[in-house]
Amino acid sequence: MKIPPMQTVDEPSLVKSYVLLPLLMDVLERDMATLAIVNLKLPLVYITCLQSAQDAIMAELATLKGQLRNKGIKVYQQERTKQALDVRYLCRGYHHQFTMLWTVVKPEIERMLSEFMQVDLTQAKRLPSSYPSAKKAP
Repeated sequence: MKIPPMQTVDEPSLVKSYVLLPLLMDVLERDMATLAIVNLKLPLVYITCLQSAQDAIMAELATLKGQLRNKGIKVYQQERTKQALDVRYLCRGYHHQFTMLWTVVKPEIERMLSEFMQVDLTQAKRLPSSYPSAKKAP
């Protein structure tokens, strides 16, 4: 009887991307809804840019789904807790799991979005303290 091969080094990163991309889609949806109600001079430009990123993300998600299927990988549980994202998946008959703290998920999603939008965050300037997202919570 032939034993199925164990998980390879690159397969966990495929699963991680497969789990994080839908979260990124949720973030973009929320941001587009916010942009639609804010009084901007050129909202169409910003929303169209985010929609283009969504299209690229959907294409990447479809590709990932096919790769996972071909490799015999199935994500069967995702649980969002207050502290982390817990993921369980099957890889050629073997159960695996990983947990990502939300403090790790956010920068990872930010990095992924910057790649889709072709923005170099290493060159980004810090947000002025007047921006709401730059303010620290008490």
